Amino acid sequence: MTNVFELHIINLRKAEKVIDNYIELEEDRKLAIWSKFLINPDGLEVFELKKNPNVKIAKDELGGMSRDAYERKLAELREKAIMDEKSFKSYGYDLGMEDGIKKRY
Repeated sequence: MTNVFELHIINLRKAEKVIDNYIELEEDRKLAIWSKFLINPDGLEVFELKKNPNVKIAKDELGGMSRDAYERKLAELREKAIMDEKSFKSYGYDLGMEDGIKKRY
């Protein structure tokens, strides 16, 4: 990895069980706080937010988005557009397969 971008893949179901024991090193502590935030954004303690200001920013941003009806509606429309696009592609694929099978036989 570089110092510009880091990617962590976390199994949140497993992380939830062992997260409190996983804070020996500073980097582990940061990852544990992010994991807690992803599992339950409202479940973080104040001292945890002070240890990782980026999580506090994310929590504030999430709170702002969920309060703003316009932003919430935009997110719902984006999600619907993505689902519609996937559905159209799947339908087109199915039609192509049927057409290909008909032409083959």
